[in-house]
Amino acid sequence: MNDISASGFSVINEDARLHVDQVYRGRLLFNFDAVEFVLKVNFKVIHQWADEHRFGCEFQDLGTQEISTLRLLISKFLGGEIAQVNDVLTTLSRENFTKARKAVNTSAGLTGWAKTKALLATALMFVVGLGAFSYLLSTLASHYLVTAARSASVTLPQQAVLMPKEGNVELLVKVGATVKAGMPVARVQAPWAEQVTTLLKASATPDPKLLSLLQTQMDYTLPSPCDCVVLSTGVTNGQFLERGKPVVQLVPPQSQPYVQANFDYVDYAKLTAGRKVMLTLPDGLPEVSGTISQVQMTDAIPIPALGAVMVQIKPDQALPASVVSSPVAVSVAPVWFDRLRMAVAMQVKKFTQTEAG
Repeated sequence: MNDISASGFSVINEDARLHVDQVYRGRLLFNFDAVEFVLKVNFKVIHQWADEHRFGCEFQDLGTQEISTLRLLISKFLGGEIAQVNDVLTTLSRENFTKARKAVNTSAGLTGWAKTKALLATALMFVVGLGAFSYLLSTLASHYLVTAARSASVTLPQQAVLMPKEGNVELLVKVGATVKAGMPVARVQAPWAEQVTTLLKASATPDPKLLSLLQTQMDYTLPSPCDCVVLSTGVTNGQFLERGKPVVQLVPPQSQPYVQANFDYVDYAKLTAGRKVMLTLPDGLPEVSGTISQVQMTDAIPIPALGAVMVQIKPDQALPASVVSSPVAVSVAPVWFDRLRMAVAMQVKKFTQTEAG
């Protein structure tokens, strides 16, 4: 034998007893000091060099132990090491090859309940992922793109009936009543007449005519300035009020609620008439859009908690009367972002309805 590898060997056979394409049985003999090691192999002659009487042979059907032993001996020889008997015994005693994995038929498609579960799981993961992405996008946009109002509330256009002077008030209307212009809504009695009468009675020589005049009931009524509906009353019957205090609040019968919001002064450039805003109503009501109708500075010194710029917003759809005086969240965002947010919300709603159906 001249050469050997893990796949075969070459041998010189001067008697020409080997023939190409024939399979033979043989033994490979290895000497380790005083120990001989024999490997029984099958080999096939695949080539012949006629002038040298040399034949190239290929191993046939080698087992895992034979392959491991050959690899050990060849690697020791190439590395310039001396193979020991213990090395060969250790190689023969251990598992040197990984077992083949069981074949799995991946071409067969899912059917029945397994297919339904897979579709439901995929749809659920898609909805959860889309919701998480929308929440992340909304959070980032709210922080970097959206301008929020310091405070806002739903209100109605009101007209107050004020006290012209100090006195005790007697209400003539109830909340929710409809009044005409000029119709009395309250009666006021001036208390100073009683005080002067008491002083005159205590004097030594009271004037009978003046005393009789002062004892006359000095009442006067407060008329309604418009055809309105009584929204609220700020007093109870017999209560004393100072001059300029509101007695009743009136609203026109066809008036619609609007939103009054306060923003920081640094945001004034974004607060222009006609600009679209988003209104988040309380009690889980759906979000609605609105249009800025008026922008002005607050009359008093700006309060940091309220904001310096007062904005009046007209909702794009009528608000229910139940939300009057309720707080509202107002946000101003770029037009493209509002369109994107509404489109995403519509797609999510449509997809949810489709899955539910």
